[in-house]
Amino acid sequence: GMDRGHTEFQMLSWRVRRLFGLSHQDTQLQDLINSLEASVSQINHMRDRANAVGIIICKGLSLQIHCIDDSALNILAPERGEDSDEYSVGEVRELFADKLPTKVTDMIPMGHRHDHTRYVQRVESNGTFPSSLMHPLRSVEVLRFDGNVSLCNISIGVLTKERSIVDSDCYFYAMLCPIEKTSKAQSEEEKVSEAWLKVASMMYGRNVVDSVVAGKGPPPPEDE
Repeated sequence: GMDRGHTEFQMLSWRVRRLFGLSHQDTQLQDLINSLEASVSQINHMRDRANAVGIIICKGLSLQIHCIDDSALNILAPERGEDSDEYSVGEVRELFADKLPTKVTDMIPMGHRHDHTRYVQRVESNGTFPSSLMHPLRSVEVLRFDGNVSLCNISIGVLTKERSIVDSDCYFYAMLCPIEKTSKAQSEEEKVSEAWLKVASMMYGRNVVDSVVAGKGPPPPEDE
């Protein structure tokens, strides 16, 4: 519920401050972090935990991870069977403490790391944030702890916009949105059928609709 979500948000804010070692004077950066977290928290209230949006905050173009929230860690954790419970808050951080990523490269499959490194080097030499990153990256492979990959849409941006991106104190963010399993998604046909049932129920009553669906409707009138 909202109370639980608010508590988790407070815990995340505290963890960010602790990991960053931020002083009370550095309020501008903290306000930026709080604003980002609040926005993502609102989004996650509309999504189930298995598909929650995760946040990663990293420092400098070395992309050292300074904060990764539980939702992002859940994306990196091995999938559990359909009959198993989802990972609880903080469980992945505890179970896989020796596998937690320390830099963004740790989350990139081996086959893509070289290209990613060259891309970051070009960004550093140009000294500008690429316009291609103004839009979410679609179906990006993210390396799980067990060596498998998870597909995510990723939104990347500069958190400290007043600082040069080549500054070692420039902070970046990434929001990871898991691509939901298509097997759980309704087909368009199912959605239309469901919508029709709702409208028909309002017009004719639920009992009549149930009878028709069950094949117990009256026979069509005979031609005279």
